[in-house]
Amino acid sequence: MEWDGDDEEEDDPWFRPVWADADDETSADLPAGPRSVSPPAPPRPSHRPTGTVPFLNDAARLLAPLAQAADALARLDAAAAGATPAIRTGLIARLALREAAGWLARQGAWVHPADLALRALGLSGHYEIAAMTGSLERAMPHTATAPGAWQVDADVSPWVLLSHEEAVTRALALARLLPALPHHHDPLADAATAARFLAPLGVRDLDPDRFAAWRRGFVVRTVQDRHRPEIPALLRAGLAAASWMESGIVDEPDALAALAIAALLLARWGTLRVMPLPFWTAWPMRGGTDAGGLPRRRGTDGDWMAHYLGLAADSARAGLQDLERLQAAAIQAAPLLADEDPRSALPKAWEGLLAAPALTPAALAGQLDLTLQATNRLLHRLLSAGLVREITGRKSFRAFAVAV
Repeated sequence: MEWDGDDEEEDDPWFRPVWADADDETSADLPAGPRSVSPPAPPRPSHRPTGTVPFLNDAARLLAPLAQAADALARLDAAAAGATPAIRTGLIARLALREAAGWLARQGAWVHPADLALRALGLSGHYEIAAMTGSLERAMPHTATAPGAWQVDADVSPWVLLSHEEAVTRALALARLLPALPHHHDPLADAATAARFLAPLGVRDLDPDRFAAWRRGFVVRTVQDRHRPEIPALLRAGLAAASWMESGIVDEPDALAALAIAALLLARWGTLRVMPLPFWTAWPMRGGTDAGGLPRRRGTDGDWMAHYLGLAADSARAGLQDLERLQAAAIQAAPLLADEDPRSALPKAWEGLLAAPALTPAALAGQLDLTLQATNRLLHRLLSAGLVREITGRKSFRAFAVAV
């Protein structure tokens, strides 16, 4: 690895939340620098956070969870890299929606990923309005019947639903951000650039000095770092997320942004070359209640880094199961597609549906450059073969998804 100033360096079950019954340093002393000339330079003010940020005080305890997380993430990344482009794109998009749904569940706002897909397509309105007007099942057909999902009764204040609705907006921003993490330009180059990058997640008003100190400590490696053992990238990204919460960069730090930063760093460092870091996917089944800002696994103890590694490993395993389902669907479709005329648009239609969590007939028609009538005929064939399903339950303004 090379350094140049502050330049960047390049067995579990399917997690089924309640809606799915029907169909997761000690600060090493810096080596003495060059002897200063008289008068000595004043020491640089320290912005290193204090409090609960884990600086690997007991690194030996992290060896097993680190190995498990690294293995699960490497398997997911390699398997996605070897998949067809349509399956790879579809897996990333689907896992991004599961990440959004997992974070929402942690906020107490349960939404099925399929309903988030419909919301992203503009096929459903605000959930709190639907809940107040008794039309929740139309707005979120995959979530409405789940126990405790957006119910309006005497014990639920409308202000709670409004808060949940604001969270949905941020969750959808996360689902858009994860598939588009930049590998080449640096969104954390300075405080202003970082604020623009994180604004859709609700981040505002970064403290420039504290941001710069956090970036020096956790994001970049400098020439002085050659004298310190290198921390594995997966741990380093977790430390960056934890420090973000404790460094006072923003007045009200949020784990949503902190873990998005961890995902960005692992992508930019080349640790995960295809898949964004999955973390929130496992929370509905693995996460526990916690009073702080950083999520923890239910029924386990230890510092936050162990929870971070465990949730990442669980979520990566869930992503692998998503991939297996998409690949199984592709195998099921192979005989039908093999009999098609070379001029048929059916294979392209199938690829379009594999690559997206949900598609409207109009959107698919645009991709295929076909009429809506011709596209509907293709969808009917795929429906008849059991390869896709309609996911709105309506007779108009419908959307279709691969039946996995």
